[in-house]
Amino acid sequence: MAKYVYPAIFLPEKEGGYSVSFPDLDGCYTCGDDLQDAIMMAEDCKKDADYSGMAE
Repeated sequence: MAKYVYPAIFLPEKEGGYSVSFPDLDGCYTCGDDLQDAIMMAEDCKKDADYSGMAE
C-alpha cells in the first residue's frame, strides 16, 4: 500500500487556537483549541478527505 504525505499549514488565531489547512486537499480545513488539539483534528480531517476522493 502506498503512503502519501500532505503538507499542513498551522496558523495561530488572534482569539486563541490554531486553524489548519492542507493546500493539496481541496476543502480540507479544521482548527483546534491548542497546537496538540489542532494536530489531532488535522489527522482526522485528512483521513476524511483521502476517503471522500476515492468514491468519485
